[in-house]
Formats: sequence, structure tokens, C-alpha cells
Amino acid sequence: MKVSSPPPPDSIICAMTVYKRRVAAAVKSSETAMKHRTSVAPPEHPIQVEGNQDAQYFSDKETSCYGVTIPYERPEVGSAHNTILYKFMCTWNPVLIMITLQSPNGQILGRGCFEIWISRLPGLDQMRHEEEAFEEEEEKKRRLERFTACFDSVINYGEDRSPIQEDP
Repeated sequence: MKVSSPPPPDSIICAMTVYKRRVAAAVKSSETAMKHRTSVAPPEHPIQVEGNQDAQYFSDKETSCYGVTIPYERPEVGSAHNTILYKFMCTWNPVLIMITLQSPNGQILGRGCFEIWISRLPGLDQMRHEEEAFEEEEEKKRRLERFTACFDSVINYGEDRSPIQEDP
């Protein structure tokens, strides 16, 4: 996220996760990821910050979505940016990461969003996606066949009628 001017002191960067296909559902780490968690982040959090002791983990009371905040830090002299290392846990489904820059009073100063998909079983996920893609293609073929059959019946119906005579 690039800012044109520095935000107010004590601004924060907030990262939250939502499912791409089921936005209303809270994203949680998979059971396997929770068992093998080795960080200070709560085990159910699908996102964690590496190397920042000021990270605050939370669950949104309204949406039950998990997130993490860190204080905004100005880039060091001679540098154009800071790097934040996020670590994502296995979630089994495509996830949107929403990152916001917020003032101390909660005003959104900037936002960004990107998609990730993290899985410890990529072979199984690949097979599932291939099956879903195959089913989608089959559904497209069925729709085309129904449309073609409908179109053919309209054309055949029209052939039974005498041609329209144009006025000279």
C-alpha cells in the first residue's frame, strides 16, 4: 500500500481475511494448521505477522472474521517502503486478504485487497478444482444443447410456414 503523505501518528495497518465465495463465513485455519501452530497468534487465526512484537490479533464482533493490526511505521531514511511479513495458514479455499490503513480514531485512510489460496494438500485441491472445472464444462455443454434444441425447434416451426412475401 502506497501513501502520498504520512498518516497521522498512531495509525495502524489492519489485515483481515474473508472467503472469496462465502463472504459471510469466518475464515479459520484448518485443523492441521491449528495443531502445528508455533507462533504467538491464536491457533484459529489464518493470518499472522512475523517479526513484529506489536501485532494485535482480534476477532471482529459483528462478522466473526479474524484479523491482525500493527502500528504504521514510517520507512527508514533512504527507503521508500516498509515490508510486513504475513504468514498465512492453510484455509482449504480461496481467501481475500483485505488490508486497510486506519487513523487512530478508526477512519479508513487507504485499502487494498488480494486473493490467496494456501493448502497443505495441493494435489487433493488440484483434483477437486479439475473436477469442478469438468462439471462446469459439462454444465455449459448441457446449456448449449438445450439452447440448440430450442433454436432448432423454432427454425423447424418456421419452415412449416410459407415464406413472407416482400412488397415490390
